[in-house]
This record gives sequence, structure tokens and C-alpha cells, in this order.
Amino acid sequence: MERKNYYLVDIVKLICAVLVVAIHTGPFLSVNETLNYFVVQILGRIAVPFFFVASAFLFFRKLDYVAGLKSKENLRMLRKYILRLLRVYVIWTIIYLIPLVFEWMQGGIDGSTIPRFIRNFLFTGSYYHLWFLPAMMFSTCLVYALLMKFKTTRVIEVGLVLYIIGMLVNVYGSVLLKIPLLGDGINFYLKIFETTRNGLFFGMIYTTIGFYIATSRFALSKSDLLKRTLVCFVLLFIEGFFIKGIQLDTPRTSMYLTLLPFMFYFFLYVISFDLKFSERYITFRACSTLIYFSHILFKLILDILPFNYNSLVYFIIVLVLAVDFAYIVYTLSKKSKFAILRYLI
Repeated sequence: MERKNYYLVDIVKLICAVLVVAIHTGPFLSVNETLNYFVVQILGRIAVPFFFVASAFLFFRKLDYVAGLKSKENLRMLRKYILRLLRVYVIWTIIYLIPLVFEWMQGGIDGSTIPRFIRNFLFTGSYYHLWFLPAMMFSTCLVYALLMKFKTTRVIEVGLVLYIIGMLVNVYGSVLLKIPLLGDGINFYLKIFETTRNGLFFGMIYTTIGFYIATSRFALSKSDLLKRTLVCFVLLFIEGFFIKGIQLDTPRTSMYLTLLPFMFYFFLYVISFDLKFSERYITFRACSTLIYFSHILFKLILDILPFNYNSLVYFIIVLVLAVDFAYIVYTLSKKSKFAILRYLI
């Protein structure tokens, strides 16, 4: 793929960060439940897959494929990338230890508390919205390792099978649990790993899509990409409301089958634009990360305060606080005496 700027990716990432805030605050619950479902469970579920595809795309496009994935330089870049994600994960985990310990004290600390925390840290996220980081680390390493041994098509096939398995448990799990033996197997898995929304079942296919887009050429015009994106979005809309119609939707329902073609064409459409440089895009890039990681802190603070909020007001307050925090931290991080703040991004 030709070298160019992908600043529209930064804009969409910022929008996706706002959608993640919406997922966790339910902005339209006080207005209209159906509208809230559309925003949270349809639009909102685009956000994290976009983060996966964008992160994988931006990483894999930097590698030297002439030298091969086994080359020392490519492996060095992989190690550097994973260590950066791990550093961010550890720092935000430390920050969220404060509310986490408070929750432990409220629920009672016992012998399973620390083992459960270690399990969560490794597989489901030390705090619930941080799951993206261990999932991204795992899926990147897994896809990289598989690509060293297998063709891209085979890796895509494996990712699709894993995603479909994860989707069946995530969306239709309540039905599958009633099936003898199969239900026992699913229940056993969930007791250990809690969810299929992780780097194996969820993250791998989106990471593979990011790699595939980064290393391939596509002869599709902007108009063709837009048309296909819109068709896939309509299918996503239908699937989402079908699941709601048969009453299988839960707050954790997120693995829609139609998200896969939608994300493929949507990301291709986004990177088809070559915007002129502006410092604001760099700001958007940093702020989207900070909004994603910090907004739960402000949500927790509001939840402690003795006020009853309209859902839209609640969403706006959390979002404004997170945006202000992100902008202040990013602005300060550019100054040498506050350089330590860069580790939050």
C-alpha cells in the first residue's frame, strides 16, 4: 500500500472514543429506549473493532516484508509495540487499583480475590474497559506467529471460525447453555475466562483484517467503498434489532456477524482519504486514547455523588470531564517537565 497520511483514522478514533463513553453511560435511556439501543448497541459496537483494525493496520504497515516476519528488525518492532501496550496497560491498571480495591472492600475480600484479579489482568482486563489492551497484545502476537507459518487466507479462516464461535456464545449463549453437554462446556469455559470478548475470539479476526488491509491493494473507488459500507451498515442494523427482537440482547452483546464486512469496507473507506496535515489530528489521536481510558474514572465519581441525573446530562458531564482531562494531559505532556504524562498515552 502506498505511503500516505491516514489522519481521518485519528478523527474516527476520536468519534469511537465518544461512542465508548456512550456505551458506558446510556445517553438516551431517559429519552427513548430504542434510540439508546441504536446508539449503544449498533453505533457503539463499531468503536472497539475499529480500534483493533486501526492499531493492527498501523503496526503491520511498518514492517519490512521483504526481510520476512522472522527478521530481527521486524521482531524488534513487534517487541517494542507489545511493550508499549503493556506499559500503558500496567499504568492504567495501577490508576484503577483505587476504585478496584474499594469494590473489593465493599464486596468482601477472600481467597479468590487476588487469583481473580490475576485472571482478569491476563484475560479480561484488570478493569472492565481495559480489556482491549491485553486482547490487542495477545491477538497481535497470535496473528504474527501464525503468519510466520501459514498463508494469510488460512489465518483469516482461523480468525473467522474463532469469531463465529465467540459470537455464538456472546449473542446466543443463553440458548446454547440449555443444550446438554454443549452447555456444560460453555459454562466451564465461562467460569474460567468469563467471556469470549477477548484477544482470541474477538480480537484475532479484527487484527487479521488490519494486517490484510495493510499488506494488500484494493481496486475499489471511494463511491464503491461507501456503497458497500452503507449496505453492510444496514445489515448490521437489521442484525442488531433482530437480536433485540428475540430478546437476546444484553449489555455485553457486541459480537455481531455483520460487523466483520462492515469494518472491512468502512476502514478501507476511511483510509481512502488523504487529508493535509494539521496539528489537531495529532491531538485527536492522543485524546481518543486518554478519553477511552479515563472516562470510567469520571463515571465512578458521578456515581458516588448523591444526585439523580438525566441520562443525557450524565453522558455529557462524563464526556466533558474526560475530554477536558485528555486535552490537559496531552497539552502538558508536550512540555519537558511533564513528559512523564506521555506514558498514559
